[in-house]
Amino acid sequence: MIETKQNLEVETDLDQTLIIPSIDFFGRVRLGIEKFWKQRIGVAGAIVVISMCVMAIFAPDIAPYSPYEQDISIKLLPPFWQEGSNPTHILGTDLLGRDFLSRLIYGARVSLAAGFLSVTFAASLGITLGLYAGYYGKWVDSLISNAVNIMLGFPFILLALASIAIVGPSFKTIVIVLGITGWPLYARLVRSETLTIRELEYVEAARGIGCRSNRIIFRHIFPNVINSIIVVGTLEVARMIILESFLSFLGAGIQPPIPSWGNMLGEGRFHIFTNSWYITLPGIAIFVTTLGINMLGDGLRGLLDPYAQVKL
Repeated sequence: MIETKQNLEVETDLDQTLIIPSIDFFGRVRLGIEKFWKQRIGVAGAIVVISMCVMAIFAPDIAPYSPYEQDISIKLLPPFWQEGSNPTHILGTDLLGRDFLSRLIYGARVSLAAGFLSVTFAASLGITLGLYAGYYGKWVDSLISNAVNIMLGFPFILLALASIAIVGPSFKTIVIVLGITGWPLYARLVRSETLTIRELEYVEAARGIGCRSNRIIFRHIFPNVINSIIVVGTLEVARMIILESFLSFLGAGIQPPIPSWGNMLGEGRFHIFTNSWYITLPGIAIFVTTLGINMLGDGLRGLLDPYAQVKL
C-alpha cells in the first residue's frame, strides 16, 4: 500500500510537471502580447509592416490599373496635388504613361519579397555555421571565423556587381547576392552566444547522457539564441530592402518593366528637376517601410530581451 501511494504521488507530480509548463507558456504569451502592446513604437511599426505586406499580397485587387499598361498620350501626369493632374491617376503616370500608384503597390511585392527571402537565406546559412563554429571550436571555429572576416572585408558593391555581371540581373540573383553578403552577421552573433551556452550545465548533462552533437546543437542550444536572431533578422530586412533598391537604382537589380521601388528611383533621377514627385514617391515608400520595420525591431528587442523576461 505504501509503494502504491508513493507511485500515485509520483504520477501526480509528473502530471503537474507536464501541465504547469503549458499553462506557463500561454500565460507568458499573453503577458508578452500585453507588454508589446505597451510599446507604442513597436505597435506603430507592426501596423506599418502589416499594411505593406497586405498591400503586396493583395496588389492585384488593390491596384487600380495594371502596372504594365502603357498610354503614351498621358505620360508624366502629375499627382493630384499639382496642377494638370488627372483624377483617374491620383499619383500621376510615369514616362510611358503607366499608373504610378499601381506601380508603387506592385513595387512593394518585389522589395518586401527580396528583403524577407534574402534575410531567410542569410540567416539559415549564418546560423548553421555560427552554431557549428561555437560548439566545436578549434579548426572548425578558425575556418568559419576566417571566412566571416574575409566576407566582412570584401566590398559589397564589388561582389554584387561582379556576381550580377557573371550570372545576369534577376530577382533570384539579387536574393542570392544579398543572402551571401548578409550571413556573416548571423554567424558572428550565434557563434558568440554558442560559446557561452555550450558550457552551461544542461548542455554538459545532455553531452553526459550520450546525446549526439547535432541534437545538442539544434535542440538545446539553438532555441536559446533564437530571440537575438529574430531581432537582428527584423532589422536586417530593412537593410536588405535598401540594398535591393540601391542595386536596382544602379540598373544592376530588378529589370524593367517589373515594378520595383529601386528602378523607379533610377527612372526618376532623370526628372528630378522637372518632375520631382517621380523620385520622391518611391523614396517615401522605401523610407516608410524601412522605418516601420526598424520600429518593429525595436519593439521586438524590448519584448525578447532576456533581462526583461525576468519581469514576466
